[in-house]
Parts: sequence; structure tokens; C-alpha cells
Amino acid sequence: MKLKNLLTIFLLIIGINTLASDLSNKEKTVLVLEKAFNKNQDRSVLKYVNDKKYIQHNLQAANGKNGLVGYLDYLKGKDIETKVIRVFEDNNYVVAQSLSRYENSYSHIIDIFRFENGLMVEHWDNIESIKNKDLINNFPTTIKDIEKTKSNKDIVKKHIKNKKYGRNHLLLGQGEFVLAVNETNSIDKEIALYELFFVKRNKIEKSWKIKEEILPKDKWQNSNGKF
Repeated sequence: MKLKNLLTIFLLIIGINTLASDLSNKEKTVLVLEKAFNKNQDRSVLKYVNDKKYIQHNLQAANGKNGLVGYLDYLKGKDIETKVIRVFEDNNYVVAQSLSRYENSYSHIIDIFRFENGLMVEHWDNIESIKNKDLINNFPTTIKDIEKTKSNKDIVKKHIKNKKYGRNHLLLGQGEFVLAVNETNSIDKEIALYELFFVKRNKIEKSWKIKEEILPKDKWQNSNGKF
């Protein structure tokens, strides 16, 4: 009887530890970006990337998890540091806004990951070099007003429609933060425009833009397209 009770307690402890070790999709995203895209490249975090399905929309990286590994191989040894500033989730999507340092230069990056069964299966991003590394730091980072997510999305949807940004591909949000992923044109160039909005008291108080020229098709490393 005592042995049975001990076994029950042991199984309960294992169960509690298992639950405690479970990470949210947001936490997995932060780990992948900060640990893998770093000078030391802790690739153990790639366990959160699906081995069989990883649809890549960064046109400079090959498709699949092997393509991601190859991209990290390309970055290996470089003095890189990535810091996630803001992260939020919208159903099975996670959006992360990051500051990346390469030697003495900085880039503003927004990544989007789609999850299935707790693993990353699709990735989009937009990257732009910046001179002021405090560009994205001096503003709230915590997610509040979750109950206003839908109304804040509606405000942004109306805003980008009035601005005539071109075609909207994704509109993702949580609380005060809403990301609009748009396709637009500049002279003869096709542009991916990511704009992250901070909406408070039913108005847009701040936005961060990242514009990235879409590579010509003959330079694509995968066939999935930017969007």
C-alpha cells in the first residue's frame, strides 16, 4: 500500500514538472530568436521548429528546417546579437519585434511565426537597417487591453484602407498592438511594408514601419514568395 502511494506521488510530481516545463508559443519564439540568432548559436532551440514542415518566406533562405540551418551556417561566427523587444500572439501566430546587432550596426526586424501543435511551421519577416538603436525601445512593451483586440484591429484596418497602402496580406494583433503586413510599390520596385501599431483609447498613438524591397524572382532561395 505504501509503495503504491509513493508511486502515485512520484507520478504526480512528474506530471507537475512536465506542466511547469511547457512553454507558450511566445516563449518559444523568444528563445529561437535570441538563442539561435546569436554569436554563440544555441541550436538546441530548433527543437521548436517542425522537422518535416517549415515554410520559409524569407527569400534569402532555402525552404524547410534544413534551409533555416543553412541560413544559420551562413551567419556562424559573425558577431550577432538579437533582442526581442515586443512579442504577442494571435491564435496560432506569434509576432516578434526585435533589435538585431551585427558588429556596430543595427537592424529593426519583425518576425511572424505560425505554429501547429506547438511547433513552428511557417515564417515571415521584414528587416531594415536603423541608425538609432533606441528607435523601438522607448515605448510600452507589455500587452494590455486584451478585450480590445478586435476593435483595435478594426481601427488599423480602417487606417490602412484610407492610406491606400496597397494589398494587405495579414492583420495580426493582441491588445494594443496590431501588425499590418502590406504589399506596395515604390517607382518600379515591389515593397513589403510591415507596420506595427500601438492603439490606445481608440486611436493610433504610435507606429513602427519596416520597408523591405522584394527581391527579383531570379534571386529567391525558395519559391514560397514574400507573403
